Amino acid sequence: MPTVAPYGSWRSPIGGDLVAAGGVSLDEIRVAGEAVLWLEGRPLEGGREVVCRAGPGGEAEDLTPEGFNVRTRVHEYGGGAYAVHGTTVLFANFGDQRLYRHDPGRPPRPITPANSRTPAAHRYADASLTPDGRLLVCVRERHEDGKVTNELVALPADGAAAPVVLVAGRDFYASPRCSPDGRRLA
Repeated sequence: MPTVAPYGSWRSPIGGDLVAAGGVSLDEIRVAGEAVLWLEGRPLEGGREVVCRAGPGGEAEDLTPEGFNVRTRVHEYGGGAYAVHGTTVLFANFGDQRLYRHDPGRPPRPITPANSRTPAAHRYADASLTPDGRLLVCVRERHEDGKVTNELVALPADGAAAPVVLVAGRDFYASPRCSPDGRRLA
């Protein structure tokens, strides 16, 4: 028997949790060799983002282990949260905003320094590797002393040295990309 209720006050069996549960998102598609990688947003895991990979005729697999969330907060909306070179994935982790290197069969390890004064004060996005895979170029947004500074930085992809500022002083940087010979940056 239907229940009569004033307009807009009826109880619905469809709640926000049910709507969000069906909304797995796919983003940031990359190709590495014969594999396709993508970022998969998972509402049932609190909105966690996971790098997934599938090879020719193969099943999709999660590359991002539990405890990591591949998202960046640069410019407050993120984007460009990971890069790939061969079978190595480099990504920004949402919790601390540091860059991590994830080699097959090993746990992810940070390649950018932690900020001891303010957690997540240095944020990284739009990472791009040089053609040889040795150097990572990306946007860095620093939140320090009540001020936001945007920069393009470069660092070794193995984390052997701290990021070096390539250019700074503008309000917005996005999508740094190396030329195929690795000699120029757009």
